[in-house]
Amino acid sequence: MKTLRAYQEAAIKSIFQWFADGNKGNPLVVAPVGSGKSLMISELVKRIHADNPHTKIVVTTHVKELLVQNSEEMRGQYPDCDFGFYCASLNQKRLHNDVTFASIQSVWNKAINFPRVPQIIIIDEAHLVSHNEATQYRKFIDACKEINPNCIVIGLTGTPFRSDTGRLDEGKGRLFDGVCYE
Repeated sequence: MKTLRAYQEAAIKSIFQWFADGNKGNPLVVAPVGSGKSLMISELVKRIHADNPHTKIVVTTHVKELLVQNSEEMRGQYPDCDFGFYCASLNQKRLHNDVTFASIQSVWNKAINFPRVPQIIIIDEAHLVSHNEATQYRKFIDACKEINPNCIVIGLTGTPFRSDTGRLDEGKGRLFDGVCYE
């Protein structure tokens, strides 16, 4: 297991503090490229499961390479984690694990297929989530929230901006409610 750097520890603690402070909605962690977001995701999942071992978590992104990178970090940081993949390009479609690494292209219309609807969705590269509700990310998230209104989304990104809509946590149709760490 790796020891977290001070900023990685602060980022993880800020997520828990977001909810401890009574914030509702979906927090966003902003950390630059190369800051170890895969390690942050692994440690976050490990700590969530320390208190609630069978919390259903989906870690999603847009490319298989990041799913593999995140899962390898998970294997090293949290070796007891029950995880699997739902990713057509990896030729794996498993939804029964406590943690599912999923490509958004493979799960965007599959929320109803999950044996247990996710309680937490972690999005790596969250700047790809549009304010537009007709996108794959939004269709998946909206379907999960329809089945489980308490489902939360935690985003990690190198930038809290999109060129088409501006800040990820501002404006009509935003998914994220604020930046908990930058």
